[in-house]
Amino acid sequence: MQKIILFLLSVLCVEVFAKNLIISVPYNFYNDQYYLTGSFCGWAPDCLKLKKLDQTTYFTNIDERIYFSELKVTRGSWEKDSCRQNGVPMKNFSLSALDSRSQRYFVHKWCDRNHSNKGEFVTFNNLYFPNINKFKRVKVYLPSNYKEKTKWPILILLDGQNVFDSSDSAFGVEWGADESVEELIKSFGIGMVVIALDNGMGNRTEEYHYFRKGKIFANDIVKTLLPEMRKRFNLSSERKDTYIGGSSLGAIFAFTTAYEHSNVFSGGIGLSFPAFAYENYVFKFLDSVKSPKLMKFYLDYGGLGQDENYGPSLKEFLSRRELKNHRIFWKKFPHHGHNEISWSHRLTYSIKRLIDI
Repeated sequence: MQKIILFLLSVLCVEVFAKNLIISVPYNFYNDQYYLTGSFCGWAPDCLKLKKLDQTTYFTNIDERIYFSELKVTRGSWEKDSCRQNGVPMKNFSLSALDSRSQRYFVHKWCDRNHSNKGEFVTFNNLYFPNINKFKRVKVYLPSNYKEKTKWPILILLDGQNVFDSSDSAFGVEWGADESVEELIKSFGIGMVVIALDNGMGNRTEEYHYFRKGKIFANDIVKTLLPEMRKRFNLSSERKDTYIGGSSLGAIFAFTTAYEHSNVFSGGIGLSFPAFAYENYVFKFLDSVKSPKLMKFYLDYGGLGQDENYGPSLKEFLSRRELKNHRIFWKKFPHHGHNEISWSHRLTYSIKRLIDI
């Protein structure tokens, strides 16, 4: 019996230690190195360098010492520790019994990248949208190098309560759009004003679906929101500087809004773009709306959970003749799911691709 038990344990160890620990990190421009540390190496902050899978994903093989250790992720020193979204260092973690090929861990933010030179938030709690007869909260981020004499590019982000503040977010995780803008400024000297527009909560589907209220809501954004924001702040009025973005159903609404109003928007961002949603209505949209001016779009999806089967419908969508002449960049993130933390990790990347830096 003892020999049988030892044999089974040896088989289990071979199975466990053949797997990977996959770590997702926020995208950045700095070509940083990432490390796993823990009790297995005396907590040296740079003891095990992680290997790169893609722009936001790194990994290491699971061996016996890692499997039985408490762990943390750093960028090589304790001054560059991993943090939660509220700026508090992330707790130690350990691996659990495996039921799949790999285990995954998500770094929320980096402790040294809570930018001290931040810009200003301006909140409008009750901006009226006449076509849908609703008051909505709009939160505006003016970047750290904001100057009144500059005509600033504009990015409208949907599901606005998830954009800036984790305490506002429906799921306790923010996208960190203000940090994304500051990353662009720090790396390239280029920023933008971000306008976060709250969703309709229980009416979100109605407002984001073009053939329900989406068409008239888009008119509100173009004819009410943008003129009001341009009047209050020194924002560009040129289409080349005006973008809109969203995730999931918000990704489709961002696309239909920009596409139909191509005289106003030059492009958009679609995170986890579900082209098949609501009986393929975005395909019907292409049939019903005249081809616009040249547009550019960033579209993506993940490889886990709800996103896992998004690929075929997105590829079919992109094959449509109406889109052939437009500049569309799309990407799959195999180790991301359909959630706010995944979207926060690739928002900076999506903005960078959109504005062609």
